[in-house]
Amino acid sequence: MSDVPLGQVIEGSLGFFWPFTKKVPSLNGDPERGYVRRDGGWLLIETLDENIRKKYSQRKAEGTPEAIAALMPEKSALFLEVIGSGWTTRSGYRASSKRYRARTMIGDIPFDRLKSARVTCVEARFHGVSDWAGVSAAKESVTHGDDGRPKSWTFTLGATEPESRKISHGREVVLSTTWQVGGDQDRRIASAPVTLACSSKRPRDVWDLLQPLLFVQDLLNLAWEGFVTAADGAADLHTYPVDGGETSRPRLWNGALMIPLPGIQGPKSINEYPLFDLADLGGVPGLARWIRLYGAHPRAVNPVVNPYRFGPATAEVALRDVAAGIEYWVKSNRPAAWANGKYMQALAGRVGKPFSAWVGNAEDWCKDFWHTYNMLKHDVAYRMDPERVPDLVYSGRLLLASALLDRAAGTKNPSRQIFQSHRTRSLGSRLRKRYR
Repeated sequence: MSDVPLGQVIEGSLGFFWPFTKKVPSLNGDPERGYVRRDGGWLLIETLDENIRKKYSQRKAEGTPEAIAALMPEKSALFLEVIGSGWTTRSGYRASSKRYRARTMIGDIPFDRLKSARVTCVEARFHGVSDWAGVSAAKESVTHGDDGRPKSWTFTLGATEPESRKISHGREVVLSTTWQVGGDQDRRIASAPVTLACSSKRPRDVWDLLQPLLFVQDLLNLAWEGFVTAADGAADLHTYPVDGGETSRPRLWNGALMIPLPGIQGPKSINEYPLFDLADLGGVPGLARWIRLYGAHPRAVNPVVNPYRFGPATAEVALRDVAAGIEYWVKSNRPAAWANGKYMQALAGRVGKPFSAWVGNAEDWCKDFWHTYNMLKHDVAYRMDPERVPDLVYSGRLLLASALLDRAAGTKNPSRQIFQSHRTRSLGSRLRKRYR
C-alpha cells in the first residue's frame, strides 16, 4: 500500500479524532488530539486524554465507539471496526492517553455529507488473478515486420462489464476489473487488477460487506495455497447526494485483506497454475454459492482455508481439525443417501473417482486416516509417523476441499482439477505406493 495515498497515514500521522456512536459528530466540536500508525493488521490510534479529573468509572462507562472520524495533514479518514484498547492514567508531569484499534480505514471523507458510519459497497482489488477469474482489463498485441521481428506493441486498457449475483440478505457479489495509468509520458506504469466487491442497496455495517470478500480471499488462498494479498480497495459511504454525482470513490484499507499475519506465506508464485480456477466453480454464480456455503458451514470450511490465513498447526492438531470438519460435513448432509455410513468412506465415495484414482485404494486410505485420528485422540502413548501423518493431513484437507468446491460448483470439475493438478502430483504418487 506504499503507493496508495492512504499509505501516508498508515506510516504514521498526527491528527484530530472524533470517536462516535450512531450520530456523526460535528467537526466543530472538540476533538481528541493524537497519533495514528499501523500495528500489524490494525491501526493504532492514541490520543491525549485532556480531562485530567475524569474518574476511572467515567472512563470505563464511555465504552467503545462505533467509528472514529479524523482530520490529518494528509487527508480526512473514517476508522471502522474499532475496538477499545484501553487508556493510561498518568499523574505528576505526564499526560494521560487513550488507545483505540481499527482494522478498516476509508480515506477522503466528505464529513459534511456523511449520514452514518455505514457503507453500501466494499471493494478489494487483486493483482495476478486475471486468468483465474477469466477477466482482464488489459489487452496486448504485437505486430511483426516482413523480417519476422517485432515492429509494434499495443497495450489497451478498458474496464470489463461487471457481473453480479445475489448472495443473501440483500447483498450482491460483483466481479469486474478496474485500471489506472501513472508515471511519466515515456515511462508509463499501468495497473489493471481484478475487482471483487460486495454491495447492498441498504447501508450496512462494514463487516456485513467485508466478510463475503474475506470468504472470496480464502478461496483465492486455497487455489494458490498461500495468502493472496489485496493490493487496494474502495468503498461507497452512506452519504447525502451531491449535485452532479460523486467524482471519486473513497479509498479503503483493511488489515485482514491486505496484511498477512506474522509468519504467513504468500503463494510461491502467483504465475503458477492454481489448484482450480473460477470457471471450475461455474463463474460468478459459483462464487456466490461458495460464499453462501461458507457462511452456512464455517465448521466444514475453516479446516480447509485457515492454514493459509492463520498459519499451519502441528500435524496432530491439523489432523484432528480436518477429521472434525469431515465429520461435521457428512453429518450436516444427512439424511442424504451418500452421507450414511462411516464419515471418511462416505466423503471419499461422494467425491468419487477423482479422489480414488489419485489416492490408490481409497478404502485403505480411509481406514488409515480414521485409525490415526483415533489413536492421536485417545492413546497418550501413540507416536505418530512424521512422514505418514502430514501426508494424511494434506490429502484429507484436499478431500474435504474438493467436496466443498464440488458442492459450490454443482459439478465435479473442481475435484477433477485438484487431483490432476501438478501441485498434488507428488503426494498422489506417494499415496498410491502406500495404498495399493
